[in-house]
Amino acid sequence: MVWRFLLPTLVAASCGLILSDAADWLRFGFWPSLDGSAGLEAVVACVLGSFVAVLVLAAVWRWASAWAERRAWACPLLGALLFWVPVAALGRQPLLALMVVPGGLAAGYLWRALALGRLGRWSAVVILSVCCAILLLPAIQTARAGLEDRRIAAQAPVIGGVKGGQVHRSELWLHDHRGKLVSLRLGDWHPTERAARNVMAMAADGDALWVLRAPPPDYRLDRQSPGRFVLARHHDRDWTVLPAMRFGADDRPLALSVREGRIAVVTQQHLFVTDTARPMWRSIALDRPIELDALVSAHLVDRNRIVVGTNLGEFGGSLTRIDMNDAAPARITHICRADPSGACDPVTALDRDPLHPGCTLVGMGLSHLGFSRGGVSRLCGSRLTPLFERPRAIPLGVRLGRLLGLDPPRRDGQSEPVFGLAVAGDTVWVATNAGIYRLHAGQTERYDLPAFQTVHQLALSKRIPGIVMVASEANMAWSMSGYTPLIFTLPKAQ
Repeated sequence: MVWRFLLPTLVAASCGLILSDAADWLRFGFWPSLDGSAGLEAVVACVLGSFVAVLVLAAVWRWASAWAERRAWACPLLGALLFWVPVAALGRQPLLALMVVPGGLAAGYLWRALALGRLGRWSAVVILSVCCAILLLPAIQTARAGLEDRRIAAQAPVIGGVKGGQVHRSELWLHDHRGKLVSLRLGDWHPTERAARNVMAMAADGDALWVLRAPPPDYRLDRQSPGRFVLARHHDRDWTVLPAMRFGADDRPLALSVREGRIAVVTQQHLFVTDTARPMWRSIALDRPIELDALVSAHLVDRNRIVVGTNLGEFGGSLTRIDMNDAAPARITHICRADPSGACDPVTALDRDPLHPGCTLVGMGLSHLGFSRGGVSRLCGSRLTPLFERPRAIPLGVRLGRLLGLDPPRRDGQSEPVFGLAVAGDTVWVATNAGIYRLHAGQTERYDLPAFQTVHQLALSKRIPGIVMVASEANMAWSMSGYTPLIFTLPKAQ
């Protein structure tokens, strides 16, 4: 009786694992120790289906052999049905639940073979061994990736470019457009390939680092499929995972902000909010969808207010404030938009204002086809006030063109575009494509862009005391800006 239950169950779970791993909606979450519980539903449903089927067969075992002999198609069909029903009920997506039907068919065929005594002992042992290997190998690989640092060759690239990053403890954490996550030790740039995959965004909150993970979008499709995102918290070398949250079609996760236990995830059509102490998600619909490939910044001003900025390069950007008091409906206020009615430069960075609590620093910048413009503004409520702007130096060729009357007047009024902000105490660091600026106590100190050090095919620099710089190509998706600097403040010990 044990064989009749164990063998079909393992076969079905193995099929469910293989098919789930190939599906986008479950690709990111198979092992709950790191990735949440999304993919576990398929295995649980397979086991549940096997258990129900075994109970049915046990109740009618006296005539099950004769029934199986006469109805060759009935057992596989019963297995497929009993596996599909739990998955459809748990996932609430009947079409996607069809992925477990092959596993149910295989289990039903095995039930029939066992009922008729046509499966030998050694055949059962071989099938059992293969299924155990399929089920255990991914778990072993994931455990090793989570517990052991993976050394990377001295000249090997660690990621395929830089999309975003954070400084956490004594390491610089970076992720690329494909969602690969690595960290580099600040002392000697020793790299560690992290177990988390499909990282869309990161945010730091005190001693904890949060990563937003979701299946990567498929830009070949006109309509993006629904799925789930997972939030993982890295603290004291361990990962803690919050319950996964579903998102709909054309509603991909784009940005993350964390502040004092409050978590906000910005998707194309919604804002999802929760608390670490009580992870119950709240969904707020946006009145205007965000483009799939827009560069999005988010900053929680406090527990009930968030500022969201978008960067569309030469097509401008937008700046929005969302008030989300739990006791009242959310209120969305558009500060500026990427249209003629409220022209807005691309928003490239958001951070807290150290001198004005409750206000947000907004970095804007555009560099495209020889034109550049940008600066830093202070957002208090709905009022946007210019705070920092550096006129762009006029090249010698432009000066000669003006003397000869060849240069058009549209070049006037340009300024250095801002591509990065970092705040440490009451000091604000501003990164442009022409220099680094330190704003402190009403004074502005300028640093020339330092020479970058190439490490693992990444351009890094710690030559300016107090900050670390990384060259990023993220802005090239929307403008011909080339590589632009990202800056992060260093811990005091560094």
